[in-house]
Amino acid sequence: MPGIHIVSNTERLSQEVLTKNLEALLHYDNYYRETLGQGQNLWIGFTGYPGYPFETLKRGDLLVVMDGKIYGHSLRDLEEELTGIASKWKEAGRDLSLTVKAFAEKYDGDYLIFLADLKRGNGLFFNDPLGRLSVYLAQKRGIVISREMGFILHLLKNWLEPDPQGIASYLMFSFPLGERTLYRGIRKVRGGVILRLEEGNIFEENYWKWDLGEKREIQSVRKAAEDLHDIFLDAIKKRIMSFPDDRVILSLSGGLDSRAIALAFKTLSVQYHPVTFLDHEGIYGKDIEIAKEVSKKLGNPTTLIELDPLKIEDIEKLIELKGGLNYIRMSSRIHFLREIKNRFGDRISFYTGDEGDIILPYIQMSSRVKSIEDLVHWLIVRHRVFKEEEVHRITGIDPADIAEEIGNMLAEYPEDSLYHKFLHFLIFERRFKWGFEGEDRNRFFFWSLAPFYSLEFFTYAMSLEEKIKKYHRLYREFLAFLDGDLIDLPRAQWGFPITSKKVYMREFMKWVLFQLPTLTAFLDRNVDKKKVRMRDPALIDYLERCLEKSPAVKSIINVREAKKILFQETGMERERFSAILTVLLTFIKFSDIT
Repeated sequence: MPGIHIVSNTERLSQEVLTKNLEALLHYDNYYRETLGQGQNLWIGFTGYPGYPFETLKRGDLLVVMDGKIYGHSLRDLEEELTGIASKWKEAGRDLSLTVKAFAEKYDGDYLIFLADLKRGNGLFFNDPLGRLSVYLAQKRGIVISREMGFILHLLKNWLEPDPQGIASYLMFSFPLGERTLYRGIRKVRGGVILRLEEGNIFEENYWKWDLGEKREIQSVRKAAEDLHDIFLDAIKKRIMSFPDDRVILSLSGGLDSRAIALAFKTLSVQYHPVTFLDHEGIYGKDIEIAKEVSKKLGNPTTLIELDPLKIEDIEKLIELKGGLNYIRMSSRIHFLREIKNRFGDRISFYTGDEGDIILPYIQMSSRVKSIEDLVHWLIVRHRVFKEEEVHRITGIDPADIAEEIGNMLAEYPEDSLYHKFLHFLIFERRFKWGFEGEDRNRFFFWSLAPFYSLEFFTYAMSLEEKIKKYHRLYREFLAFLDGDLIDLPRAQWGFPITSKKVYMREFMKWVLFQLPTLTAFLDRNVDKKKVRMRDPALIDYLERCLEKSPAVKSIINVREAKKILFQETGMERERFSAILTVLLTFIKFSDIT
């Protein structure tokens, strides 16, 4: 992943070793590496490509790094505030959380900041409140902080240990729970965190708390939609101004979220190129016609990119890029991103409508959930890929251990109501894990932006009472403020527009189904079996060979049980194929030591 890599107090690692590890991250021809600074027990490096947003400045022994972007500002604009934070940090005993929070509240961006005292070999790290840029932390034979999982895995290859609980939760949900990765001692850093590297030790504190139960009073749905409209336009304007030399590309689907961005571009007179993909299986075929109609009405025809079927080389490339944290079902996106770059050049700002569909609507939960235990059961049954007993047979992990971990997470969330705990898990676990890792996959090619995650927009939208969002009333009003005409075009996934009375019937039917989570999960995965089954003999054979070939794989899973479960069906479920092959290939790539 383009970005910063920090090593502190790691035993016997020379400049030569660290530089060599940077070379392993030069994934494409336009990538370069750089050592940014080093001091006593501290080394800072960078890998990236021209156009990736990354700035540094040096003031005496202080090195200031901004990885990512605070929109509308350069690092020099922020120099006084950041050097002020550095001064407070150097004063022993000063609490930095309020100072850093005040900084984060002022600025909208996808960023992390690192302040390095090169003379003393100490460092101060903090990221944005949402943790928009994925960062990984290893505490093995020292401290390693990196934007790319592969840097840590290469650097510590002789000391890697699988995390059985992380592997089990990955098979169950297609992501590891909490801060886990697939390896012990390597974790993902959450958002709103301060890390202090001092005298070879690391100290961690949270400067931001997300409580989705905290609500604001608002006069009406219309007032909330109007406020969000203004915030949204301002957020996009700042993002456009931050990259004046980039071509603006919009990933346009048949849904509402990317449509909202297209309408905002029209309002702001932004010159942009819409692109739409058609996957090989045709799952998103309905999106194509709607996307074409939206772009035609806006006078800006979309470019259609037809994706190849899953290819082994793309699957292996995604593992190399993301270290197993973006599951291989997404490997076809490698083709999509590569085609965009080939057609539009290197300097691209790539916009997506990620997460508008969870920030603005009301998200339903079963009314049968009456306790933490009920909620754990609902989340597992609703979102599982492998069943609990299957995970146990493959990994040996007791399903009760995973349920207990989820229950502990829910209990620690600050929200009081079960509904808001459910929402916290759904957004900060499931959506953030999938969405943020997916955006970072995009950033291997060019900078990716998701305006619905503007801090002010996200904070405002999540503070609204659920009654305002029910039946898509808020989203409908929000789109009406952007453009009253396109609101009547269908949403591809539904087959009817957000203004249709069918929205009410759809929400009622969802409520009925959600009382029976097992049935809902079954329908989600089997409503059209030809679309969710893997039948390519070459890929099935590839999975079988991966199960047999790797010493690391045989140490973490029961191969015989895995084969019994996976190969008993005619046509393996795509999600199951993707989850287990992601795990297998990660350990084959990074853990098999010859």
